Amino acid sequence: MTPWTLPVEALRLPRPQRRLQVLADDLCRGRSVLWFLPAPAPIESLLSALEETCRGRATLETSHVPLDTEWPIEWLASRYHLDATPPSGNAVASLYEADTVPEILILRDLENASDGALGQWKRFISEWVGYSKRPDIMPAERKALLIPVRDAAAIAALDEMAEDAFLAKAWYRGWVTSRETRVVAAALFEDHGISGAKALWGEAVWSNLAGSDLECLAWMMEKADIDSSIRDQLRVVREYAEARAFSPVLDATQGSSAREEALAHTARAEHLPESPSSSAERLLWSTGLLTWDHDEGPVVHSAALALLGRTADLNHRVWRGQAAILLPMLDRYRLEVCHILGQRFTEWAEFARTRDAEVAREPPNEDCGAVEFGDIVEFLDRFRTVPWLRQLRQAVDRMRRVRNTLAHYSPVEWPEFRDVCEEFWRLRRNGGVGLGGWSYQLGLKSTHTGSEGPRHGRRPV
Repeated sequence: MTPWTLPVEALRLPRPQRRLQVLADDLCRGRSVLWFLPAPAPIESLLSALEETCRGRATLETSHVPLDTEWPIEWLASRYHLDATPPSGNAVASLYEADTVPEILILRDLENASDGALGQWKRFISEWVGYSKRPDIMPAERKALLIPVRDAAAIAALDEMAEDAFLAKAWYRGWVTSRETRVVAAALFEDHGISGAKALWGEAVWSNLAGSDLECLAWMMEKADIDSSIRDQLRVVREYAEARAFSPVLDATQGSSAREEALAHTARAEHLPESPSSSAERLLWSTGLLTWDHDEGPVVHSAALALLGRTADLNHRVWRGQAAILLPMLDRYRLEVCHILGQRFTEWAEFARTRDAEVAREPPNEDCGAVEFGDIVEFLDRFRTVPWLRQLRQAVDRMRRVRNTLAHYSPVEWPEFRDVCEEFWRLRRNGGVGLGGWSYQLGLKSTHTGSEGPRHGRRPV
């Protein structure tokens, strides 16, 4: 897998596959579809995936509409070697019934048509759909048009057409979200030999900053340096915004309710709306600046936030990704250390019970030995003269500081992130879950260096 094949991989995941299946079902049943996509959408990958989904059910063919086309019927008749003025007088019927015309005809590049030509295409689409409604046409004989459009003005014009049983509108919104990006990123890092803490950093930071934009993820992989500060990595996101020319769109939508609500996180919706609700929202969506996330609802692209100087929002996205990975590690580490100390020291159980009033009222049990990081440090302070316990105290204290940073909703830099992963893996290698046979007790150090992490498995838990 390469960064530029990411869309292909993402479209194989369950959510995009379900969306493709719905689209394919409509087309294969003879229902024409106006397919509205943002400019960054991977149109070639999408059409290839759609063709694969329809394989064996219907024939597909793509026609690129020339820029100078003004009369759709005449151009299509010439394209398929038909008479533009058939004896019947019904040119649409002649096209529809021609054996040379496929069951699903994909018409591309309509967004390049002039306003007048686009009006003629709308009329042709209406006539085609109207012919599909004839009662003498059997369901198996129906043919469909697929019109993919990525221009905001053309989308606005075609959106004026009414949906019915023979004409659908499909919006490319929520097909690929940050969840799919994280899955694809993990596979991409593995293919490129990026493993351990570095791979987890990519999943936590780069994937969350990219959101649903796979091209942005590829940009981060190529341009960002994991060893650099978060500030420097956010600068790479801003450079992506400049390369994509996002500034003019932000200027054009300044003050719009769609932009301000998304920035203020007041436009949250539990379910994806059918379509953008305003021209400003449509413009933001069509340029890729406003996407949909199933965790947050409408989301402003990180690159736009970088241009607007919204560092707090960007840091929140970094923190959210880090917290999802590090907090389970930190808590598992805390519980394992408590278990080891409980096996090693007879006074541990009583110490732990005194740290939790609710637990102190309960009969002793195996769970009574779990306390907070600060309590572990306090207990280990008693044994500063014992080398392995002093080493353990230092490790626990580092983990405590990272946990406290995350608990205050602040992201951690790469060195702290890496140290948590390596310390967690060191514990698991040397002791195992619940065994308590930790090599610190023998004064041993791990022979593992670097940040590769476990050689097998994607992520320890």
